[in-house]
Amino acid sequence: DGAWIMARCADALGGHCTIRFDTWGTVFELQCPVAIHVGDDVVRNFAFPRNVRAIGIDDLAVQRVVMKSLFNMLGIPSEAQLLLGGTPKEIDMLYKILAVEIEAHPDCPFLVLADENLDVDNGLRTVSGSEHLEKLRLHLSPEAEARTLLLVRSANDSDSDRRMYASRAHGVLNKEPLVQEGVLRAIVPLWLRRFRNTETDDSSSSKNSTLADNPLLSLVAVRDALATEVTELLRKLEATDDGGEWKRKWRLLHMVKGNLQSMPIGGPRDVINSAIACIEQLRGVTEEPVDWDEQLDNLRLMLYDVVGLPLPKRLAPGDELNDLKGRSPVMVVRTNIRYVT
Repeated sequence: DGAWIMARCADALGGHCTIRFDTWGTVFELQCPVAIHVGDDVVRNFAFPRNVRAIGIDDLAVQRVVMKSLFNMLGIPSEAQLLLGGTPKEIDMLYKILAVEIEAHPDCPFLVLADENLDVDNGLRTVSGSEHLEKLRLHLSPEAEARTLLLVRSANDSDSDRRMYASRAHGVLNKEPLVQEGVLRAIVPLWLRRFRNTETDDSSSSKNSTLADNPLLSLVAVRDALATEVTELLRKLEATDDGGEWKRKWRLLHMVKGNLQSMPIGGPRDVINSAIACIEQLRGVTEEPVDWDEQLDNLRLMLYDVVGLPLPKRLAPGDELNDLKGRSPVMVVRTNIRYVT
């Protein structure tokens, strides 16, 4: 009958339905999970409220550059942006710092993006960004918490990770190529789900920004920062290449992956994807692979290509380095193949 059909339909939608008969009529109720559909017109016309404020948290300088570019693409003015994570104090005291900032602007909605793995003490200790967001939600008053959209930004892509982040914060934002349409498509649905009455007309903040109008500026800024960060991460990888713990090396590789995923559209995507695949194939490995030297060598060449550095010059094992004054530092790996740029 009709009621049975409606019950089966509700089950198919992942919900349930009820029917109640009153003297004045019949009441049918359906409860099921729904997702807000955000079409091209909504994304194109969306603008954040003029009083919105944005906070980005990451321990890597290059990712803070990425977050600034991301906020600019959303049309959020620089004076309404705050970037944290550059010092151990900012990481250890994170939820308290966020609470002070949010409570200091009682009339403003907040967009907060926090990296999950925040390293301090040169990577000897890792702080969870999602745990601090969870503490922040418990610390804030219900009225203050209602003005926030707290998102975990991470390169982790397992279902269990995403479920954990969603339980602690309001949602998850993957590290993806930095392009305006992609940024809007990722954040607008989360914003509309959290703030259903957001205006999307000219009374809201500007839909354009310097970096949004000229994506090449964003590409150059992130590429420069990425070059510096990748060079430093390679140095750390090679410094642990004398028998250091594999867990430490995997953590560094994961940081490289996160940087690559954030590279703006316009970079060498084929090389970027190859480098990410090279790192991903090591996921779940519990000890250093027997061919780690070759894998590191291959990854290094790809990363140099990505960041636009000249490819390393290969030196024979017996060559002397006395005549290389004025050049950049030599990198030595356990295979005794030495590189100099």
